[in-house]
Amino acid sequence: MDDQSYEQERKASLDAEYSDAEHYDKWLITLSSGGFGVSIAFIRYIAPHPTSASKWFLVTAWVSLLLSIMSTMASLQFSQSGFRRYRDILDQMKRGNAEPDHRNLPASTAKILNWISLVLFFVGAAMLATFSFLNLGGKT
Repeated sequence: MDDQSYEQERKASLDAEYSDAEHYDKWLITLSSGGFGVSIAFIRYIAPHPTSASKWFLVTAWVSLLLSIMSTMASLQFSQSGFRRYRDILDQMKRGNAEPDHRNLPASTAKILNWISLVLFFVGAAMLATFSFLNLGGKT
């Protein structure tokens, strides 16, 4: 592969990664927020008197979904800082610094927060599904 083809493919790959990251954040916030709405509708219209034993599933779902949203929002802020840090690294390299500092703590933090958001979303969705299942008894 020649240099020009390599650069074009690399740029296309980076553009796709940025686009996917943007969509990921939007979907995670949308789905987490939607979980709240679904749970409220479920309680109001399907199971207005949930069993005592199942209530902790609902509370855990709400806490997990809320923390998922919060960690996604925080990751967006760290991501912006990571891009600024990356530009600083590029500037150091352009100026010919012999030993530029390539560490990008904000970008690393954003990546960790994204994984935390995903795990919390899955926990929240699983707890919400369990709560719903436990309160569907006898309803058809």
